[in-house]
Amino acid sequence: MDFEQSIDFVNEHLEAAKAGRRVTEPERLVLKAAWEKFHYGEVATETNNSDYLRCRVAPELWRLLTDVFGHGEKIKKSNYRAFVEWRFKQLELHSEGLPSVGNTRQVLGGHPPELTGFCGRETELMQLFSAALERRCIFLHGPVGIGKSALASRLVKRLQTDRLSKYQTFIWKSIHYGPSLEELVTELLSLVNPQGRLTNPNLPKTVTSEFIEHLKRYPCLVVLDGAEGIFRQDNQVHKDYVDFIRRLIQEQTQSCPVIVGQEPFSEILAMGREARVKVMHLGGLEQPAAKELLKLNKLLDPDHWGELIQKYRGNPLALEIVSNRIQEFFGGSVEGFLKYHSTWMGSPFLSVLQEQFASMSAIEQQIMIRLAESKDKQPHSLDSLLLQLREKVEEVSSSAVIESLKILVDRSFVERTLDAEKKSQFGLTPTIRKCILTRPINLGKEQF
Repeated sequence: MDFEQSIDFVNEHLEAAKAGRRVTEPERLVLKAAWEKFHYGEVATETNNSDYLRCRVAPELWRLLTDVFGHGEKIKKSNYRAFVEWRFKQLELHSEGLPSVGNTRQVLGGHPPELTGFCGRETELMQLFSAALERRCIFLHGPVGIGKSALASRLVKRLQTDRLSKYQTFIWKSIHYGPSLEELVTELLSLVNPQGRLTNPNLPKTVTSEFIEHLKRYPCLVVLDGAEGIFRQDNQVHKDYVDFIRRLIQEQTQSCPVIVGQEPFSEILAMGREARVKVMHLGGLEQPAAKELLKLNKLLDPDHWGELIQKYRGNPLALEIVSNRIQEFFGGSVEGFLKYHSTWMGSPFLSVLQEQFASMSAIEQQIMIRLAESKDKQPHSLDSLLLQLREKVEEVSSSAVIESLKILVDRSFVERTLDAEKKSQFGLTPTIRKCILTRPINLGKEQF
């Protein structure tokens, strides 16, 4: 691999991760110095002197390359060449071992969501893209409406067309209805092997073993969307899926399952400590991307967009819904809407949140209610929250409340912040508070 090939290689990664970004001329000089082990002064020009390259260009470039394909390793001048040559060799080995099968790069099963109005997420997409090339499993979780399925769909489209992708086949399957593992694997196997020919006749003929054997031979990205319906259960179905996913991680397959759900699961978080597993919590859109979404919805008063985005915590579905109502009732005026100090939520969004609230334990519900009914709407310390709970029910243990708070924070129902003394404070977003305060009267009455 020579220097020009290395630049082409870096540009391919940048274009994939940063939507067309390529190495600039000053960055090229920095990379030349790193590749040839030169001092910056040896590659400097009249317009790009050594101080500029060393102090301005290089630090930003190394941060960028670390984000794009560092995978936890910091890329710098001293290790750049060795790292690029190693990554290039790894991808060559991937491509040499791939069999050629017909009808490649297709999506089987269901249909990924359309990407109209998709904004931002370049960093998250880059991280998932890199993980899909090197990891054995990806878990993507976050609250309702945050854009998990849309991001997974964009990942599939990127991997379908990118030259670096090793995947020949893609499967998209929603499992929100809670199929048994045998039912799911039987369907997946019929998609990738419709003729029913045994991949390895020497193996015991079980659908799970046959499906995994297929994944070993033919690189496949399997997206399982709506996984919260499975993992929220406390039964044999839950256990079967956990065992299946653990086996997929441990087996030497060329494939990668992408599990998409509204909440993390303790077994999955434990798996996430392995280098072969990527766990990503998806939060709200950053301000620039959220503002682009509001711009697409033709809202007025851009000076007030930041307040609207903060109210809905950058949740793209919530912003999409409220944008439609602002157009309908306020002529697109964000300022006019904010004057009412109201948190508007569409009925589908509200019903999903209330359904999730109904499935919580009694102590989790009571924590949510206490926080929602707080008159000052400010976050509460653990001591303050315990005091309020014990006013309702005397026998409530601190450990039970702490464990419930952890679950609620992990599921994005409760926000945890730190005060000036670095102590945890707990509160609700305006949308969650609205959901709790408008819940059906029979919800949350159970004692614990």
